[in-house]
Order: sequence, then structure tokens, then C-alpha cells
Amino acid sequence: MDVDVTLKMLLPNEVSTINHLTDAFFESIGYKEAIENPEPERILMANYCQSPFSQVWVGVNKRNYEVGYIWFRIANDVYNKPFLFIEQIYIQPHYRSGFSIMSRLIEKGVEMAKRTNCQKGIVEVNNIDNQKVWSKLGFKPRKLTMQFTGDVVDFSSQKIVSWLNKRNGGK
Repeated sequence: MDVDVTLKMLLPNEVSTINHLTDAFFESIGYKEAIENPEPERILMANYCQSPFSQVWVGVNKRNYEVGYIWFRIANDVYNKPFLFIEQIYIQPHYRSGFSIMSRLIEKGVEMAKRTNCQKGIVEVNNIDNQKVWSKLGFKPRKLTMQFTGDVVDFSSQKIVSWLNKRNGGK
């Protein structure tokens, strides 16, 4: 099935043509804020894609329907060394078997990484199942990260207290 899918790089003014895919991506990762108001994320992607070091590639089937996309960019680490950062990737469920489309999209990022002398590629995953998928594609877990949600536990009362209220002297 995926042999009928061709890859095409989108120009910055074409990024909005895949809004249905970015919406599906946000839904798949449970990004509630972006589902309710996707415009800030769309603007962010469009602005980043003005740079020659940020690209969006889309897979298109023979009926000219977009079946998946990748957004990646070249960034610099704290030592000013360039690396490939995969911002978003999404493949329609019907096209996921065998990882072929996903591999082909990632290869576009790898090509740019080679041209810009990157020594590594990074993608953030949000669950163990996704980690397993990326492992099959040659990525290795780097570290476990935690994200602060803004709530802390008041251990004396065993209640969750809003960090913002606590910081501002509230209850």
C-alpha cells in the first residue's frame, strides 16, 4: 500500500494544507490545549518553517490525499552542536503497518542532519508503546524526563495544591 505514497516537502505557505493531520496528531497524543485551540501550534509551525533548517514533509497517496507528515528542524545543543529534532510525526492509522512511510519520512530528516553535520537526532515520546516503535527505527532511550504540572502535594494534608496559588500566597 505505501508504495503508492510519494513524499513531498511543503513550502511554508503550504503548511496549513495538513491541518487535518496536525489535528489528528494532537488528538493522538492527548494535547488538550492544541485540540481546543490549534491556532498557536499552527502559527508556530508556519513560523519555524520560514527557516531553511526546518522542514515539513508529507506523504501523499495516488488519490492526492495526505496520509502522514513529519516536521523536523535542526537545533543547537548547549555546546552549540547541531542536532536533528523531530517536532511532530503522524501517520494515518491505515498506513502504519511495516513502518515504511514513517521510515521514509524520518530519512528526509536524516538527509538534512547529514548535510548540517548533526551528530544525533532526538524525538520526545509520550509513552512506552511509542518508545518501542522508535526503538525499532534505531532510536535509543536517552533519559527519563518528568514534567511539572503546576500542582504539588501538600504532604501534611495529603491534598493537591495548585503551585500558582501556593506561590501567590493562596490556599
